[in-house]
Amino acid sequence: MDQAQAVYLHIPFCDEICEYCDFAKVYYQSQQRDAYLAALEREVVLTLAKYPLVKPIQTLYLGGGTPTALNLAELEQLFTIINRYFRPFFAPHIELTIEANPDSLTEEKLAYLAQQGVNRLSIGVQTFQEKHLAKMGRTHTTAQVKDVIAKAKVAGFTNINVDFIYGIPGQTEAEVVADIEAFLQLDIQHISTYALIIEPHTKFYVQQKRGQLEETADEVEAQMYALIQAALREHGYEQYELSNFARPGFGSRHNLTYWQNLPYYGFGLGAHGYLANERYANTRAITAYLKKLAANELPITEAHVLTRQEQIEETVFLGLRTQAGVNKANFAKRFGETLNTIYGDVIAEHQRKGWIIETPTAICLAPDTLFIANQIMSDYLLDEA
Repeated sequence: MDQAQAVYLHIPFCDEICEYCDFAKVYYQSQQRDAYLAALEREVVLTLAKYPLVKPIQTLYLGGGTPTALNLAELEQLFTIINRYFRPFFAPHIELTIEANPDSLTEEKLAYLAQQGVNRLSIGVQTFQEKHLAKMGRTHTTAQVKDVIAKAKVAGFTNINVDFIYGIPGQTEAEVVADIEAFLQLDIQHISTYALIIEPHTKFYVQQKRGQLEETADEVEAQMYALIQAALREHGYEQYELSNFARPGFGSRHNLTYWQNLPYYGFGLGAHGYLANERYANTRAITAYLKKLAANELPITEAHVLTRQEQIEETVFLGLRTQAGVNKANFAKRFGETLNTIYGDVIAEHQRKGWIIETPTAICLAPDTLFIANQIMSDYLLDEA
């Protein structure tokens, strides 16, 4: 398997916990910040001793949580780790992304991040409707979104993403259209659009169980998604993945690592990684994370070495999420068999149904198949040998 050229670092701290969020996160507490960053550095040291960096790092992604919930001194500690262990391996045109909330990204932080070579911002906007922001536990305002993006542009950022959620309980199609119109006025390069999923262990899940919250019907979500697709395509955004739209040349290179089923390092609380054909996940409990690393032990709670069959299946599942699809030549080089040798009957059937498009170089999902994508992909599960 190829050597990893992508790095993910998880910063779990948040000033507030959103009602719908199921990511590994903790309330920002000053007494934990130094201990966490020290543990994160220890995890990096232990992991790189086991899996040394060989190839240049093409992408580094700081996710959360809210990495920009860290104050400037803490961000400097974080970048001390990055500069010590990763910067010597940076490729010349590395994509370096940080996630942020509009109310935690100050001019001072923007200037520092730009100085450190961060060249992509991913900002959690979710909606421009104040009532839905309040419902979801978001603490920023629409005015803050516009202000921080204007300041980011002044600071020199030319690659900015916003995260956007549709299917919020009580949201209307007209509000989704208004949200997209508000996004277009920002004149930025990328938008990630996600249908709201009510996950266990979230506040929304508890409200739903109590009968206080009703999920948006699938057919309404499908119509919202169609409206989003049409508006963004009309304004020059390419849908390069089922949930992601970008101006030409601005697709997320880091996320393409995942969708192309390539290896990556994952560090931090609840982080996932994929190295030497093994998928692993760290503990989501911060006390356990700190304790393990204080004892010089990696905080991994789950690990699974993928069989060849699982690698084939994942390569197809993930590749089909992208507009480019599954590349035939890359697949054959990786597995020593062609896509058509393994999946010829399935591909032919899906072409007949209008679900799959086959070109001389790839297979990909037909347009407008998002809401049956899981059904389509399930047909690429192979029988056990």
